[in-house]
Amino acid sequence: MSIEVTLVTALLSSVLGSGALAESLIEIFKKGFKERASDDAGEGALTSQVSDRKAAYLTSQKASEIATDAALQALDLTYQTGSSIRDERMRQARLTFNVALGLMTAGVLIVFTGAAMLWFRDNIAPGLITITAGAVSEIVSALVFALNRETNNRLEDVRKDLSRIEAARIGLSMAKQISDLEKRDGAIVELTMRLQSNG
Repeated sequence: MSIEVTLVTALLSSVLGSGALAESLIEIFKKGFKERASDDAGEGALTSQVSDRKAAYLTSQKASEIATDAALQALDLTYQTGSSIRDERMRQARLTFNVALGLMTAGVLIVFTGAAMLWFRDNIAPGLITITAGAVSEIVSALVFALNRETNNRLEDVRKDLSRIEAARIGLSMAKQISDLEKRDGAIVELTMRLQSNG
């Protein structure tokens, strides 16, 4: 395995840390790399062991291109998956907020109706029942708002993951433009370190 393949794998590992999405990213990369490497006629060059450092850079040019392309494809697919997760969580957040707001409004109206029944008509039993129903509605509304807050926290986590994927994708695309493999490897190492420090 070439130096750049190892560096790209380390970069992808640092993008999302651990979790299902991170494991999926690595698996997509490995699968894409294997498919592209087997399609390439120079597959023997990818697996040969070379002791001389300069020779390793020379023989790993194709492996470097394949690894970078496979990594970019994996980042794109993972970004699409993350975007669909974000969209679903946004839908859930909107729905829970609307339900909580509706329950809170209904609870307030029910409580005021019960208080009016107690105050103006001296209907104690129906007034107490109405106030109790309004209070229960308010409690349920508070629980739904708590669920909404949790959904928003998860949404923030997905947003951070998507931001890190996008940063890795842009950085790797820029590193791909560097023709000197040694400088490209340095750029990938620096990108990996920055992603780890921001993580």
